[in-house]
Order: sequence, then C-alpha cells, then structure tokens
Amino acid sequence: MARRAKSEADRVVDAEVGAAVERVRKQRRITQAQLAAQLGVSTACVYDIEIGETSCTAARLKDIARALSVPVQHLIQSPGNTQDFQNSSCSAVKP
Repeated sequence: MARRAKSEADRVVDAEVGAAVERVRKQRRITQAQLAAQLGVSTACVYDIEIGETSCTAARLKDIARALSVPVQHLIQSPGNTQDFQNSSCSAVKP
C-alpha cells in the first residue's frame, strides 16, 4: 500500500512532537543512543523523530514518554498552542 503524502498540518505536529522529545531528553541528560536503547530502536530513528521526519504511533509515543518519565500530554502539547492536534488531518480526531 502506498503511503499518503504528509499534509502541512501533519508536518507541523510531527515537528512539535519531535522538538518536545528532544527538549525533554536533553533536560534529562539522556543521549539519543540511550533513548534509542530503551526504546529498542536505532539512534537514527530517535533523530528522525526529533527532527519531525518520522511520525510516532500512539504506542511509540507512550514508550517515549515512559522512557523520559513524563506524561504523554507533555510531549504533544506545544507551548502557546491551545489547539494542539485539532487541525490534524486524522479524521478520528475531532475538536
């Protein structure tokens, strides 16, 4: 099955989540390699998440939050954005 192209809204969400992962990881003084080992993925995968290149599944996001000892909400709420994910292209998410 062919993948659909990411919408601009999806790219923004992925970038915001990735930035939050990177910010918390650095606050916790955890390297990308250490986080990758805890998640069972490559360091490149963590890097791709942090730069917004790779989208996180809900399960992966939960695993990241657990590894960083923060609630999932901490990773999906961008500072100053009160409409998080309401503009996402996911039809299952309704504001």
